[in-house]
Amino acid sequence: MLTAYLDESGQEQDDWMFIAGYTGDDVAWRKFPVLWANAIGPQREHLHMKSLRFTKLPVRRMLARAALVPKECGLTPIAAGVRLRDYADLLSAEEDTLIHAAYIMCCRAVAIFAMRSIPQNEREIVLERQDRYGWFAAMELQKISETTQHPELLMEDGKTSKLVSWRFINKDDTVLCEPADYLAYALLQHARDKSSLKSRWTYPIIAATPGGFAGLVQREHAKGVIIGQKKEKILQTIETVKKLLMDEEAKRLKSENST
Repeated sequence: MLTAYLDESGQEQDDWMFIAGYTGDDVAWRKFPVLWANAIGPQREHLHMKSLRFTKLPVRRMLARAALVPKECGLTPIAAGVRLRDYADLLSAEEDTLIHAAYIMCCRAVAIFAMRSIPQNEREIVLERQDRYGWFAAMELQKISETTQHPELLMEDGKTSKLVSWRFINKDDTVLCEPADYLAYALLQHARDKSSLKSRWTYPIIAATPGGFAGLVQREHAKGVIIGQKKEKILQTIETVKKLLMDEEAKRLKSENST
């Protein structure tokens, strides 16, 4: 079983947002807490990037140390990013803003990256609690776990999904989501302005583990997803109408026969 711990950064605005994190087995994750605590120092119980003050050089040195921990543990980075304004004009219906929110787009993509990362292993996905989109993200993960159309998302039998479970946790439940917070934040800063102080100070975690499984959701891909969802909805409506018509026809025939 491989577990991916993920977090998001930037989902409160219409610019870039990322969901990122690391995947690994139980052995890798058991190594992590002690090494992470040593890297961030005894003065910190947790590392939360949003509340971190980028004002002193010791903070920069701490971030450089922490950036090396995931690789030292043998964890593999995964990430997905999207810029909402690149496809916001395609969201014509009110429900589209939920179904195709940047968080949901990234959640779909990063789940697939996690499933593709290492072949023939079951996956668990752990995300930080998301009050606004969490319930819908869970529905999307359920849908991905039920698909049989893509062999790379299935076990060797060609029938069983690699994605076996997913859950949401609170921020301070575990330190295992903290490198995900760091990586997602660093990717966001790098996408916004590569030359900014925050981008430069957080870049070590991007550079520490080259490779991994990551990608940006481009406009054309987003457009394909949106159109695909609309087609699926139309087909479901047609099937519902067909069933209603057949039921009504069956009732009519039964009524005629009884008379």
